[in-house]
Amino acid sequence: MKIIFIILFFIATFLQKQKLNAKELSVVIIGGGPAGLATAIEAEQHGATVTIFEKRGDYSRPQNIFLTNDSLKLLEKWGVTVPQMHVTEVDANEKVAFVQIKKLEEALEKRVKELNITKLQKEFQDFSDVPPCTIIVGADGTYSRVREALEIDCHPFGTAIGGGAFMRLTAPSEKIDITPPVRKGVRGKELFARKISVPFASIVFVQSCSLQTISKQELEHTVRECGWNAEAALIQEGKANVLENIAIVLQQAKTFSDEKKGAILVGDAAASASFFEGMGANTALKTAAIAGDFFAKIQASDASAYSTFNQAMQTTTDELIEQNRYLFCP
Repeated sequence: MKIIFIILFFIATFLQKQKLNAKELSVVIIGGGPAGLATAIEAEQHGATVTIFEKRGDYSRPQNIFLTNDSLKLLEKWGVTVPQMHVTEVDANEKVAFVQIKKLEEALEKRVKELNITKLQKEFQDFSDVPPCTIIVGADGTYSRVREALEIDCHPFGTAIGGGAFMRLTAPSEKIDITPPVRKGVRGKELFARKISVPFASIVFVQSCSLQTISKQELEHTVRECGWNAEAALIQEGKANVLENIAIVLQQAKTFSDEKKGAILVGDAAASASFFEGMGANTALKTAAIAGDFFAKIQASDASAYSTFNQAMQTTTDELIEQNRYLFCP
């Protein structure tokens, strides 16, 4: 009997030590966009103490994005509900959702608050701003200051200007229809255009092949040139949510972590691409899940944590870059 008590004592001590070790993981996340908020939830789910730095006081980006089935599964895993998100079934096993970025961010932030994760309105300047922690996460976007402070360079693949319009339809479509990219010469400019039709709305995207501007009038003219007359009329009548002259950068970090400084990059800080293909937000959420696997390895003192993270990020961001390369060709 005494031996049994001794064994139970050691088991209890081991389990308690494991629990304490899990709580020792502290994570500071720079950037409170979709990638940063999702990474915060992943870190909390792995037992970390988490602090988010976000310079914005609220969320205001009106761009509409679509989320793939994989992203919807991640949101479910994280316990995130987005009331304003429109979900449509592509088939029995596949769904796609459309939502404004700000609504996605607000829903992720609501979940962050529910988990009692600390979020501070603070702008990152350098690492002296960051309290002592186990891991620093750079989730501060395309022009990441964290990446710059880590002296991590990017592979630049191109820059361009984009525009888009979102409009509700009076005669809803019965199914989802995504047109192939259309390349057109419009008023002396080389442009790509694409339309996504869903049961409740239509979304059109236009992107230049360079830094040529795209005004509302040029957007409407391009849409009409593509034969999408109903959408062009709504843009002309001011019945569409129009975005003009959006700067786009196609780039990929040369590495995604710095083991000596205990830092990793996720989301657009790791790689950014055109909204034209619609995979930027989906990739950002996927990188948050990759960060979750990284946190688990760090807790387990797995020596391969950083190399495994880099490999997973390389594969994921390579896919993003390859999907978008054609949009930046001369």
